[in-house]
Amino acid sequence: MAYNGFNPYGYGYPYQQNGYQGLTQPTQPAPFSQPTIHAEIVQINGDIEEAENYPVPTGGTQMMINKAEDKIFIKTVYANNQRNVDVFVKQAPQPTQPQVNLEDFVTKEELERRLSEITTPVTVSRKKKEDTGNE
Repeated sequence: MAYNGFNPYGYGYPYQQNGYQGLTQPTQPAPFSQPTIHAEIVQINGDIEEAENYPVPTGGTQMMINKAEDKIFIKTVYANNQRNVDVFVKQAPQPTQPQVNLEDFVTKEELERRLSEITTPVTVSRKKKEDTGNE
């Protein structure tokens, strides 16, 4: 009996589906999309003890704020079940003044004096050459 693409035993070949269709074509990869990050800040009323007891899933991080004391807690639970709570004090940014070396600058009076020295016309007197007597 000749083989015509029919398999009477029920198991197929990787290149066959409902008879011979050739090698399967590679599929196009799905387009990459950035994961959505959901950040939520939880307000708590207690101190670090309440932040340590707040439930956070393994591999997760939770930010908590205590507005009464102006503290921010960030609790992280790692894959090995290690827990870490970082405490930050909330404060307004302080304006910084740039440090200027005043030795590199001149006053307005010094600048005007120097400009007047530079721009004042100078009279040049020329001496006439005297004859040396060679005629």
